[in-house]
Amino acid sequence: MHIRLKTFLVLVSPLVFLVAAAYVQWSTLGLPALNPNRLFTSETGAEPYGFPAWLRVTHYVNFLFIILLVRSGIQILVDHPRLYWNVHCTPGTEWLRLTPVEVPKDRVWTAKDDSRYLSPWIGLPGYRHTIGMARHWHFLSVLFWVGNGLVFVVLLFHGPHSVGACGWDSIAPVRLLLLPPRPTFGQSADGSPSIDRF
Repeated sequence: MHIRLKTFLVLVSPLVFLVAAAYVQWSTLGLPALNPNRLFTSETGAEPYGFPAWLRVTHYVNFLFIILLVRSGIQILVDHPRLYWNVHCTPGTEWLRLTPVEVPKDRVWTAKDDSRYLSPWIGLPGYRHTIGMARHWHFLSVLFWVGNGLVFVVLLFHGPHSVGACGWDSIAPVRLLLLPPRPTFGQSADGSPSIDRF
């Protein structure tokens, strides 16, 4: 595999920046304190148990379409292992090359010469020279994957259990604070000094 240094830096630098920013935030502010959940006790924890059916089904369907996307994507890359940013696809100008084969200078070379055989157990649809069918599988799968994501978001906000145990309010923060509030110094009701953080 060959990737140009400039392209590698453009792709990796946002990830490195985010990890560094998270580490700086963790080292300066620490982790947030977790309050004990007083709403969930052994008496209230009997029903409902687990996640709702719509949440489980959308996650299983999501997994199915991710598998189809990965398999068809592997087939596309095996059939056309050179990726270009330009239109003319001149040999040597690819930004990512997933093949060790060099383009010969003494004869005509096409993208069909780069393709390799892939088992149907791995690629979708498999075999060689099936980039057209692989693209159809890929784009059809992505349409259903996005549709499944839309169903998930709609049910998360407006479906059963949308408020409470498995809905939006259980995963969203209550207050949108990037930094914890500064402590206020004052006196409590009985006149003793106190520090109120929230």
